[in-house]
Amino acid sequence: MLFVGGPGKMKHLLLIILLILLLYGSAIAAPAEDSTSVLGESVAAGAKALQADGAAPGATQAEMYREAEAQFQRRVATISALVNALETRIGDMRRQASAPPAAEIHRANQDLALLRQEANNLATLSASPLAQVQRGELLDRIFEMNLAMEIMNARWETNWPVFGMAFFQDGASLSGPIAQIVPGSYRIRPGDTLTVITTSDLGAQSEYALTVDTSGGIRLSGAGYVAAAGKTAGQVREALREKLGARFANLRVDVQVQKLTTLQVQVSGEVVRPGTYTLGGVPTVFSALYQAGGPKESGSFRRISVFRDGVKKRNIDLYDFLLTGSKEQDIPLEDGDLVFVDTVGPTVAIGGEVIRPGRYEPEFPIMLDEFLKMAGGPKAGGYLHNIQVERVVNNEYVVLLSEALSGAKAPSKFNLQPGDEVSVLAVKQDTTNKVSVSGPVAVPGVYGLKDGMRVSELVKLARGLANDQEVYGGRADVLRIDPLGGSEILTFNLDKALTGDPANDLLLKKLDRVFLYNPDQIVFRPRLITLNGAVARPGTYKRTEGMRVGDVIAAAGGVRPQAYLERADLIRRQEDDSTTLLRIDLQAALNGDPDANTLLADRDEISVYTRDEVRRQERTVRIEGAVQRPGVYLRSENMRVSDLVFAGGGLLPESSGTIEVARRGNEGDNEVIAVDAARLVACSDEDVVLRDGDVVTVPTVNPYERSPRIVYVSGEVTRPGPYALKSRTETLADIIQRAGGLTDIANVSGALFLRQKENLENAQQAQDVERVLRTARMFADKEFLTHLAKMGLQMPKDIVEVTRALRSDEAKPVEVVAEERLVTTGELSAATKPEANLLSQAPAEKTAETPETPTTAMGPPVASLVQTNVYEGKDLLAPITESARISVNLVKALEDAQCPDNLTLCDGDRIFIPKTTNVVTVIGAVLHPHSFAAGPGKNADYYVERSGGYAQDAARGHVIVVRANGNALPKDAVKSVEPGDVVVVPTSGFIDVTKKWEKTRDITKVLSDVLSSVFILTRF
Repeated sequence: MLFVGGPGKMKHLLLIILLILLLYGSAIAAPAEDSTSVLGESVAAGAKALQADGAAPGATQAEMYREAEAQFQRRVATISALVNALETRIGDMRRQASAPPAAEIHRANQDLALLRQEANNLATLSASPLAQVQRGELLDRIFEMNLAMEIMNARWETNWPVFGMAFFQDGASLSGPIAQIVPGSYRIRPGDTLTVITTSDLGAQSEYALTVDTSGGIRLSGAGYVAAAGKTAGQVREALREKLGARFANLRVDVQVQKLTTLQVQVSGEVVRPGTYTLGGVPTVFSALYQAGGPKESGSFRRISVFRDGVKKRNIDLYDFLLTGSKEQDIPLEDGDLVFVDTVGPTVAIGGEVIRPGRYEPEFPIMLDEFLKMAGGPKAGGYLHNIQVERVVNNEYVVLLSEALSGAKAPSKFNLQPGDEVSVLAVKQDTTNKVSVSGPVAVPGVYGLKDGMRVSELVKLARGLANDQEVYGGRADVLRIDPLGGSEILTFNLDKALTGDPANDLLLKKLDRVFLYNPDQIVFRPRLITLNGAVARPGTYKRTEGMRVGDVIAAAGGVRPQAYLERADLIRRQEDDSTTLLRIDLQAALNGDPDANTLLADRDEISVYTRDEVRRQERTVRIEGAVQRPGVYLRSENMRVSDLVFAGGGLLPESSGTIEVARRGNEGDNEVIAVDAARLVACSDEDVVLRDGDVVTVPTVNPYERSPRIVYVSGEVTRPGPYALKSRTETLADIIQRAGGLTDIANVSGALFLRQKENLENAQQAQDVERVLRTARMFADKEFLTHLAKMGLQMPKDIVEVTRALRSDEAKPVEVVAEERLVTTGELSAATKPEANLLSQAPAEKTAETPETPTTAMGPPVASLVQTNVYEGKDLLAPITESARISVNLVKALEDAQCPDNLTLCDGDRIFIPKTTNVVTVIGAVLHPHSFAAGPGKNADYYVERSGGYAQDAARGHVIVVRANGNALPKDAVKSVEPGDVVVVPTSGFIDVTKKWEKTRDITKVLSDVLSSVFILTRF
């Protein structure tokens, strides 16, 4: 469809569409009641729900506010873009000397109204100090655009309020003479009526009403004819007193002007209602102009002439009266006078935050500060450091001045010219110099930020920690939000911060929000107590401060009648998940004995026994070692060793052939009975009859291998492929030699060595694998893969296939079965039903739809992710997470067979030898990702700069250097980037996704694990 209406209408249409989408998204994403208090209540409620259920805690308040702030920032960015576009349109319109089409003005006003509504709606999304500042800035910009539109409307429609016109606006409603008090200086005119009052010394009083005749006199009996015209009432009184005093002694005389005659005055020129006016009283220039409606917009208030008998009597300037109230120029008029209003002279307009905005007719030359005083000065909301002066230059309005009015470079002597327009903007208060604290403090709230303020000082300003609440001292958060650089949460130890520890007593910045927590909000372990056994209501209970054994038993309804009161057991779990057994004198604890009534801790587990449980031994036996299903089994009468071995699934191939039966002795020593497995025949002498508590052990043959051990060699060797180990002592150098040695282009220093998890030799390596396992779960996150691709890291096709599979088939976990469990169902009456004691279900049969994991000459690929069946506790990324990278120096290993780097190989080891390269590659959030010739001693910043520098969305603080051997190190830890290294500049979006998965660990360490894993995935 062809769009008709020009580019202006198209811009307007696009703006309307964006605003509709924005408003619709607001209605869906943010309910009206979404405020700080509501969010705070939801955070607290969520924490309580998690605690009651005993689940792991959710996001902290800082993290939840951070997410709300991120949503707010996205909305602000959209609105700001619309405001920028409208500011450009209005700026173009403002520069035009002639008015644009009315439709364009109407569209601009309509868009302004929509933007104002959307900016006001932002108040429902976030109430953080930064949010208030940003919303205020948007409203200020919208207000300034409104002011610009008002100035333009006044300019184009010539409806600037003319200074002084308001004084005459009510003149049209007046008719007839205006009653006035006659001043003593009034000169009597013919036609005036005088009242003469005479009083004798006896008090007799007479009153006479006399009209001044056309000759200018009055006639009074006893005084004769007395001249009055041109005299004041006092002068006439003295003349009458002189004449009457000659005839009447002690006669007092008073003269008053009772009624004034009217006169005619002509008003012409640039007035609202020119014409001849009959004026009574004591007419003046002002009253004549008032009757005529005052000067028009085209009339001058400063060039008004009074003509008498055809001669110019005086020039009147109304500004003295309008500005200062001086009536010096308000001269009285006489019959026949002419008042003429000339056309308006050169003008200057002023608008915005001033007392009297409008169009003025100053006397030129005039300076800016003088003109500002003429307009009454700025309002309380005006500020003088951003006064704009616009002037038409080359048929276009140009801003000539936008500077301070005070100071060393003050434009107070800026010379205004006719036609200039002055704008005074509104005050913008600095609302950013604030910080806030919430949580268990005496007075939470917003406080002013001082230079050098730290967390401990803010807590003191809030009158310290709350006395009526429990405070979690192990953690507090600072939410720091930068609208340009994103947001971050700084976590610190509150207890250490309050003692002044500089590492934890963080230096605060503008708009920082400090969150303190109570244990219910931030616990890392469930604050729960488990109570089992002979109580009325066994189960899990929330631990409160000061709770003891007696308290939780009372909460459970007390002990049952058959409870054994002499002892209960308390299992206490430490932070490292180790346990300690505490014996409790239950009777004493219930009686309140403080020594027995132990104070409880999180995750304590109390067992209360019945008398029968204590007095009767369990009828169980246990088998351990080289059997299919080791574990605890119910012992039946006449059960023998062969029966228990059968129940355990039979002997494994690696069993040594010797079976031992351990039995408790009478004096604490164990009796051990050796049984020859080869001679074990049911009911033979070797087949020992078992007793309660017996433990049967089946040792294994060491070493024993069910199948040859295989290692995989790939990359730059002469004959890459899988190799079976010849002996248990074969080393890395041996296998390289068997593979034909290295090629000419092999990068020996970049060798990559992977070892399966079960072959790791120490606890630290196992912990590293578990850490990588958690990190590798990100590879099933579509958003993570998207950000990874944006950084130029192409993942193997298998990962993409798994991501697609996850869209349509969500994997469901299965019940995890413990390795040991006590069979107490009573189903096993004899060893003839071993299937009743199976500890795990048999694997499901493979269906035709189950995909096969492809195998190659190199064995199962490390990066294979085509495993959509995860129902048996296996992760999609199991092939990589079951291996760990071990750093080796292949150069030393090949030179010295006794070198520690010449590792003894294990089953499943993988060795990758990369090609030699002389380049360094830079990928990620740089302007020009590229590969460069490696230079000696160059650091990562050098190569980033050669790549054009950081992109706008670069996370500059998290740059990682991936070595050729897979080591991923922070940029600051790498002094020199070597050939084959890759400099990775993550995007801020990649950082945000990574933080979503890893909330507690150092983000730089997480990135190192992620990029190291990506390196492995792209090598194998």
